[in-house]
Amino acid sequence: MTRPDTPGTRVPYVPAEIIGGHLVRVCPECQQQIGERTDDQGLVSDHFTAHYEAEHREQEPARQRVYILGHPRFPQLDYQALKHARKVIGDEADMTVVRAAEFMEIPEGEPVLHAGEIIVAGFADDSADRDIRWYIREGDDIVFQPTERQADRLHASHQRLSELFDEVKADAERIGPREVHTALLDWILAEMKLQTAYFKAGRWKATKAAATIANIETRRLDVNQRIEHVTQGLCAAKTRAGKLCSRRATESGHCRLHAGTVDPGRNDQVAA
Repeated sequence: MTRPDTPGTRVPYVPAEIIGGHLVRVCPECQQQIGERTDDQGLVSDHFTAHYEAEHREQEPARQRVYILGHPRFPQLDYQALKHARKVIGDEADMTVVRAAEFMEIPEGEPVLHAGEIIVAGFADDSADRDIRWYIREGDDIVFQPTERQADRLHASHQRLSELFDEVKADAERIGPREVHTALLDWILAEMKLQTAYFKAGRWKATKAAATIANIETRRLDVNQRIEHVTQGLCAAKTRAGKLCSRRATESGHCRLHAGTVDPGRNDQVAA
């Protein structure tokens, strides 16, 4: 008699049968006939189990290895970085600390973390700055590999800068003068390029980008308020000048300050 496998085992139960005059078990995966034999007590051997475990048993997936690039000046921080990384990543990967001078030992394309950045992220107040930045080794460089959430944050920052650019451009056309707003437009374009460069290098921070955008917005409002204040002052000055001309014209019958009020027939007025 054959004994079925106990529940929970990975080897399926296959009964022995006679095929072509031989006692065999037919493998359900490869249909190979595994020869069996009986002993003196009539018990059937179990060669099938050895075959199945060697050929078809599910192999546990290889664990991902993550390399932590040690701090070049403060190696004592590497342990804290390793401890924090394990809290974030969990036990899903094996972690190895590599000295900064030995980073060429990291296999090509393998994920890398910077110990210093892990420490900083662990103490960050903003959730955006607590995101761990991932890198991979490509040749002689460690290249930043942004997560989807990090890329979305950069896109949102660029979107707001683009909106600000259109708003400032509209301000220049509405209240002018254009030259006053040119510096703001140049600032916005430079900030977009700077954020892109920092992001590619893995040095971009969402909180710092948000603070810069807030400064640009404040500056835009300040410029517009100053222009409107100057415009209102000029309008008030013109109004006062008009009233002065009218009063003098009433008193003397003409006003040299007011165009068209001088009588062209009086030479003394023209000479004056």
